[in-house]
Amino acid sequence: MRPPPANRALGVALAIVTTGCHAPERPSEAHAGAPATKSSSSLSDRFRRDDPVPFKPVPGDPFPVQPCGAGRRGPCLLLGWEFYNWGWGYQHSAWFMDTDGHEFEFSFHGPDRPGARAEDADPVRRALGDQLVTEDGFARIAAASRAIPRRASAAEVRHALALLATIKADQMQQTGDAGCLDGGGEGVSGYRFAADGKGVSRLPLEESQCLFITAMNVSPAARELAQWVHARRKADLPWAGPK
Repeated sequence: MRPPPANRALGVALAIVTTGCHAPERPSEAHAGAPATKSSSSLSDRFRRDDPVPFKPVPGDPFPVQPCGAGRRGPCLLLGWEFYNWGWGYQHSAWFMDTDGHEFEFSFHGPDRPGARAEDADPVRRALGDQLVTEDGFARIAAASRAIPRRASAAEVRHALALLATIKADQMQQTGDAGCLDGGGEGVSGYRFAADGKGVSRLPLEESQCLFITAMNVSPAARELAQWVHARRKADLPWAGPK
C-alpha cells in the first residue's frame, strides 16, 4: 500500500503501501482486501496461514518502565494496524493500542470534491506521516478515533512491551508478491521511544496485500506480537505463502 507521508516515503504507524489491485475474487464487504468467503476452501488448499504463535505473558518479563520517555505524562502509541486502498477512492482504516492498553479504531473515506487531496484531509495519516509520533500527534490520533472498552490486561501490555523491546528492524524480510490489484494493503507496526526523545518511532512487523503477507519481521517476538494484534482485532491470520 501507499505510504502515509506527504513525501511518499514509507508511511508511519502503520502505513503500509498498496499499489492497488484487482483481487482474483471479489472482496467481502467486511474487509475491502479480504478474499471472498466462498473462496476460503480453495485458498486453504493452495496457501498456508502464518504459523500460529501463542501470546503468553511471562512473570518477570523485562519491559521498559518508561516506554514513552522519562518526561512523558500519560500513555503513548504502542501498536497499530492500518489498511489503505486507493482502488475505489481513498480509504484508510486503522486500529491502535497505547501503552496503557487502551484501544482505538479509525476509519476515513476521502472527500469526493474536485481537486481535493484525500490524504491531506486524513488526520491520522497526517499524524503518522513522518514515522515519528509525538505526544501531540498521538492526541490527534486519539481524538479522531473511536475508543474501544479496555480488553487487555496489565500483564498482556507488559508482555507486549517486553516483546517489542527485543525486536530488531533488520529482521524484516520480503516474502513475495500478493499478485492482486485494487484489493488494498495493510500492515502491523510497533512503536518504540525514539533516540531523539521527541516521540515514538514506527517499527514495521508485517505488511500484506489482499491478506497475503508480502513482508514480515521473522523474529519469534515479532510474529507473536503481530498475531496478537490480529487477535485483538478478531481478524484471521493472513496467508503466509503457498503450501
